[in-house]
Amino acid sequence: MAVIGVGVQQQFLCSSESKWSIPTTPCNPLTSSILIRPFKKIQFSVISCSSSSSSPPSQAAEAETQTAESSVNLGLQLFSKGRVKDALAQFETALTLNPNPVEAQAAFYNKACCHAYRGEGKKAADSLRTALREYNLKFGTILNDPDLASFRALPEFKELQEEARIGGEDIGNSFRRDLKLISEVQAPFRGVRRFFYVAFTAAAGISLFFTLPRLIRAIQGGDGAPDLLETAGNAAINIGGEYRTT
Repeated sequence: MAVIGVGVQQQFLCSSESKWSIPTTPCNPLTSSILIRPFKKIQFSVISCSSSSSSPPSQAAEAETQTAESSVNLGLQLFSKGRVKDALAQFETALTLNPNPVEAQAAFYNKACCHAYRGEGKKAADSLRTALREYNLKFGTILNDPDLASFRALPEFKELQEEARIGGEDIGNSFRRDLKLISEVQAPFRGVRRFFYVAFTAAAGISLFFTLPRLIRAIQGGDGAPDLLETAGNAAINIGGEYRTT
């Protein structure tokens, strides 16, 4: 899954380490960020910056899941543990909590990964289509994410790919940009292929040049004439080589 993890806002401090420090002032909202790290499962731990320590753990957990941001992060944790159904519920919850555009992109994309894991191709395609059209998801992310490998084998992906190929302003531009990058990577090898085509054509032509006189002699017969069937077979091979390489 090209996981999109959402950085915690003013009232939370996030850390992947086991040690925690509680700041005396609220977290700076300007430093909050959304990290897109393809192909890595990101685990987030969340602790309240509030000075109150009397809230029961269940109430604290409930409060944390009241934002789209924390729901996405919790969904990522659950997905990394193999709890796909619970992760899907968190991503769907995030979409009901007034997410900003980046949070919505994260929720839709990771929701699609859950659907793909469950073999729900149509739902995965619908989520990806929304992320592509409305939240600027790059089509290359879908092409390269190993968690979507099973989805890419489904007819729904072929339909989405075709939409992107012929699409207009919504998802077509992203897909065509990715195709351009792929073609630029493949371009240096086109000259190599052209060289081999020319070489094979020349070899077949030279061989045919020597085979035709032998074929004529075999047809005419007489002493020392080559075998007709063998010579005709060689000529057919050379003619076929000329045809395939042109």
